[in-house]
Amino acid sequence: ADVEEARALGFGDVDCLAHRAEIHRQADEHDKAVEDLREVVRREPDSAYYGGCLGEALLFAGQITEAVSVLRRSTAGADWVRNTLALAELKIGQPESAMAHFERALDEAVTKAASHPCDWEARLEPVLYLVILGREPEAKRLLADVLADDPPREPRLDLLQNLKEIREVLP
Repeated sequence: ADVEEARALGFGDVDCLAHRAEIHRQADEHDKAVEDLREVVRREPDSAYYGGCLGEALLFAGQITEAVSVLRRSTAGADWVRNTLALAELKIGQPESAMAHFERALDEAVTKAASHPCDWEARLEPVLYLVILGREPEAKRLLADVLADDPPREPRLDLLQNLKEIREVLP
C-alpha cells in the first residue's frame, strides 16, 4: 500500500521516482526499482548518483552484466558506487579488479577512521572491507576493539545491515 501511495503522489517527479525506487528496493522488489530508476536515469543522464542507484538495483535484480556497465559509467559519483561495482565484478568473475577496489576502499576507510576517532560509522567501516576481503580474524579484532568503546546502537545496526546485503550478492 505504501508503494502505491508513493506512486500516486509522485506525479512523475524525478526525486519522487527515486524515492519510490528506494521503497521498492527495501521491499526486495528489485525489478520494480530498476524500472523506476531507468526512468530517473533517462531524465537525468548525467547524474552519477542516479546511475549508481540504477547499477545497484540491477545488481540486486540479478542483471549483473548491465549493472557492471552502468556502474563503470557512474563511479565518479561516490565511493559506494565503486564498492557496488566491485561486488558486481565479483559476480561476473573479475575478482582481481574487484579486490583492487576493495583494497583501496579499505585503505581509505582506515585513514578516515584514524582521523575521525569519534565517528562511529568511520570506525566500523573497515570491518566491512576486511570481511569482504576475507580477512575475518582482523575484522573480528577490529570489531572487538570498536565494540569495547560501546558505540551507539544505530552504527552497529548499519554495519549488520551492510554485512547482510553484502552476503546476499557475494558469489
